[in-house]
Amino acid sequence: MSVSKPKNKHRIVSWLCNLALLIAFGLLLLTGINRLFYNQASGTLSFRVVQSGSMAPRMPVGSLIVTRSVDPHEIRPGDIISTNVDGTVLTHRVVAIPKRSGDIRFETKGDANTYEDTRLTSCANVLGKLMLVIPYLGYVALFFQQPAGWAFAASVLIGLWLLRQIIILAQKEKKDHEKVPY
Repeated sequence: MSVSKPKNKHRIVSWLCNLALLIAFGLLLLTGINRLFYNQASGTLSFRVVQSGSMAPRMPVGSLIVTRSVDPHEIRPGDIISTNVDGTVLTHRVVAIPKRSGDIRFETKGDANTYEDTRLTSCANVLGKLMLVIPYLGYVALFFQQPAGWAFAASVLIGLWLLRQIIILAQKEKKDHEKVPY
């Protein structure tokens, strides 16, 4: 029975190393996915990090949000949209769509704000409609977009790979040692 415990222990450690490598790779992929897949014209996804508390508690600061570009005619009051306001991205709820001839415009407001936004948003400034909120994951994504985050991720991946190689060598050494007669 004592012989099977080390084998199981090595298998568990090896499995955990593989899982950690997979998670680390997934986080690296997540940080670069916006650059790979975002195209406003084709209706694909965009990933952003919430920078203010204007939509709390629904979207806490540091949340990762996923938006999808949509036809402005699909947007209804109650929908949450990301807009470009003078070079700054705001993600607020549509509270009204005033009737006007010509261009559709949206009246928006942050859930935590007392008043509506000062300007109506034109269709041209709509970046997308909210699809998903993942609280606080944005902090992780922001970290891994920095050089220090990439260096940390690379170090973890290399360290886990080395640990796995050491475990494999130790298992091989033990098998070789068991084969040698005394």
